[in-house]
Amino acid sequence: MKKVLCLLLALTAVCCFAGCTDGKCDECKTEKNVEVYEDLDGKEYCPSCAAEAALHKGIDNLFGDKD
Repeated sequence: MKKVLCLLLALTAVCCFAGCTDGKCDECKTEKNVEVYEDLDGKEYCPSCAAEAALHKGIDNLFGDKD
């Protein structure tokens, strides 16, 4: 029973912090024109950081991850 309660507590914490919308860009921390972009992993970005993230995601999709 103790394990089940710990698991539920952990899942609740993850759900609360995973969707954190504080109004700041996740990259540059600006507060201007910040939106949540669902197609970019649901992160908050300003327009310039969103464009850069989309470019990187597009390049990774075209050429694959070479890690």
